[in-house]
Amino acid sequence: MSTLLREQAERHRYVKTIISGSTPIELTDLYVNLSLKRDKKIIRDDDLFKLLDTERAILVHAAAGSGKSMLLRYLLLTANQHLEQRFPILIELRDLNSHPGKSFLEIIQECIAEYIDGFSRNQTDFALKSGRLLLILDGFDEIDYDRRREREREVNRLVERYPNLQVIVSSRPDEGNSKWQSFFAYEVQHLSKGQVRLLIDKVPYDEAPKKLFRSKLDTDLFETHGEFLRNPLLTIMMLVMLETFADVPAKIHLFYEYAFEALFQRHDVSKGGGFQRKRRVELALDDYKRLFAYFCATTYMRKLFRFSEGVALECLDQSLKSAQIKADKSGMMRDLVECTCMLVPDGLEFEFSHRSFQEYFFAYFIARIRPNEIPRVMPLLSERSSSDGIVPMVAEMNAEKFEEDWALPQLDLLCKRVVGIDSLLEPLTFINAMFGKNGMHILAMPNVSFECGTGEVFELDHVRVMLYHIYGIFNRIHARLPDESEMDAKVREKILDGRIGRDDPRFEPVRKAVVKSKAQILIKLGPSDNDWVRETQWGRFVAEEAKELVAARDMIRERVRQRQTGLAAILNLSE
Repeated sequence: MSTLLREQAERHRYVKTIISGSTPIELTDLYVNLSLKRDKKIIRDDDLFKLLDTERAILVHAAAGSGKSMLLRYLLLTANQHLEQRFPILIELRDLNSHPGKSFLEIIQECIAEYIDGFSRNQTDFALKSGRLLLILDGFDEIDYDRRREREREVNRLVERYPNLQVIVSSRPDEGNSKWQSFFAYEVQHLSKGQVRLLIDKVPYDEAPKKLFRSKLDTDLFETHGEFLRNPLLTIMMLVMLETFADVPAKIHLFYEYAFEALFQRHDVSKGGGFQRKRRVELALDDYKRLFAYFCATTYMRKLFRFSEGVALECLDQSLKSAQIKADKSGMMRDLVECTCMLVPDGLEFEFSHRSFQEYFFAYFIARIRPNEIPRVMPLLSERSSSDGIVPMVAEMNAEKFEEDWALPQLDLLCKRVVGIDSLLEPLTFINAMFGKNGMHILAMPNVSFECGTGEVFELDHVRVMLYHIYGIFNRIHARLPDESEMDAKVREKILDGRIGRDDPRFEPVRKAVVKSKAQILIKLGPSDNDWVRETQWGRFVAEEAKELVAARDMIRERVRQRQTGLAAILNLSE
């Protein structure tokens, strides 16, 4: 097993970044220790090893660019300092997309067999049972969206089947994180001012922009642009940007735009004397961005985040034809690797230097398509990109098109589903109208919370969740709700002592399973349950949701009206 640790460490010892391009950097030379938070407890990343003895299944979640993958690789590289009898195995979950028919057990066995010839299924089973393995699963959100629920169940079953197994999973935050009921969820915290300074000191870059960055950091940069300094990726992008632009934009899509332009125009710092790296494809900046946007749209829709050179050239060929741009695809491929550093080589394959660039340029692409295509494209994006930043960036890039052609019609549709329902008195009627038959269930969870529905997602819910995030509806509702766990704990207590459903056989499994911490009981609901459901977090949530939904619809309707009126006045058109 020592071979497993040694060879994995060698494989993941180096990383490539947007500033290093194809030049590898030792991860430990660049890495800045991160802080994580669960409830009110804040820990340092190294402390995860200590917690695994009591919290053997841990979910690490954070937004794009927060350093989740770097964190997990750091844990792998330092595991020998903390683990005595366990051996870590790092699995990049996006690789599962190439093996949809294989179980997690098979994937684990094959990963170990890469380092230990002939490692068998029986040996894998023994290693899992004996607690010899620490599974480090990187990028759950990179699994194909239509297979995530299935893979999530597999991981949960592994944790239940092997009580000595320890697991760390990383993912972006989304509505699905609540399903990891056996996992202790930790959120990666924003970088502090001191961590930002340390990262800039460590980054291998020209000293002049680093000096300018430190100067601005010592004045008011952290106060004025703290949102962009919250994670390592955006911090490094800001360093690149300050070499080319004097100011930092306030909107996230402009931040990515400026960062890309800085990479497009940047000088080769290793040469000095203002040498600008020669690009193989001589395109104007706008054509270069448009072509890369087509490439990002093509790869995203084909679920390609890592690909061979042949596949990349095929996508570039399609993009050149669609964008009606004449350029050499092989030269463009080299420029994306060597000049703008949008792609980085990884063995015989290539991947985006960071997934968020693919998402930004896909949003750039969507924001410029014909208005009549928006209603056809957006539902698919809402379903696929619940944890991506694509739809919110489209909303920011082209608010007029987004709201008039898609957001307002969708909010109208949601409002029509629940019109005339008193959500305060009849939360189940509201839930049934919004979610259909699927909503008429409630799941009694082991952490004394209740969750509406069977776990399956209805067609319009992806749209609902996306719009609620974009317009801050979830945040406003949760800010007004009492502590959810306390609410549901009181309801469960009433179920257990018979004040709710004393003679109702539906509640017997809940009472019998109270000693089983992992028991999840699905209860079918009916109109008579409105009285007690009103007291749960879902009942309170529904009452607030009804008000927020109508308010958001009315706000956007008024904005659309004002824009149309203003345009008519400018063009001297009759309304």
